[in-house]
Amino acid sequence: MSSTTASGAVYYGLSESGGTVALVGLPDAFHLSVSNLSVGVNGGNSAANGYVVNFDTTSSSGFTPGTGLTVQTGGAPSSIALDFNQPLVAASGTVDLNLGGYVYVIGNMSFQAGTTTTVNLTDGTVSGGVVSDNGGTVSVSVLEVAATNVTVFAGVNGP
Repeated sequence: MSSTTASGAVYYGLSESGGTVALVGLPDAFHLSVSNLSVGVNGGNSAANGYVVNFDTTSSSGFTPGTGLTVQTGGAPSSIALDFNQPLVAASGTVDLNLGGYVYVIGNMSFQAGTTTTVNLTDGTVSGGVVSDNGGTVSVSVLEVAATNVTVFAGVNGP
């Protein structure tokens, strides 16, 4: 999407689900693939100023408030909904990594960057057994990283 004003702002949203990605061209002893890949991005060249499209509340052609922008895919499924409402870069999937037969990592991993929340600040002062929130509040950007069912091996004569 491009702004129709003179600002030159450009906005974009991306959603992908269920794909597989693999690095190719590496020596045989090295392997990296991600299956069950899911990716979501909401950004633009104005994102540094905090501005992205709120796909969930926009109510113009193609948008349905509460469900976002419906995009026809031309495949199965026949459409997807972009329903992001804040800056976002997120990915998840099942990672399979082999580094020369010495390091193996396999499992479900995800990360998400761009969400914001308000936190209380403190200098650690304790009053009456309670830590004081004496520094006020501030809005922060959050990076979330998660892993489940992960197996890691490092050594010789692999798993």
